[in-house]
Amino acid sequence: MKKTTWRLMLLAVVLSFAASVSADNDHETGVVSKFDLDHDGLVTRSEYDESFDRKMKKKLKWLDINKDGVISPVEFIGRHRDEFDKRWAKWDTNNDDIISVDVVLKQQQASRQAENQEDQKSQ
Repeated sequence: MKKTTWRLMLLAVVLSFAASVSADNDHETGVVSKFDLDHDGLVTRSEYDESFDRKMKKKLKWLDINKDGVISPVEFIGRHRDEFDKRWAKWDTNNDDIISVDVVLKQQQASRQAENQEDQKSQ
């Protein structure tokens, strides 16, 4: 297989593992902090709907590279390919075409913390 194919397969495995490990730790607090807009420790249906709508609008805007209001397959694939390449470069800290699970987990946790801070600022 090509080197790129192996990279993508390894990345998918690492991401799946990292997501499953961190999901158990942050599930309850993550859900509440992302969707509890009035910070009362509870998530109502309206809070969930509003938070989900905000997140989807942000994601769709990001996917629409040429800003024409339509997401083509080329834009969708291109945006995600760029993301995979950026993540790989970030995680392959010594440029040896191998990534460490520990590095991925630490960077994912830092990213999640930054995202939670950004969400709190926008409220």
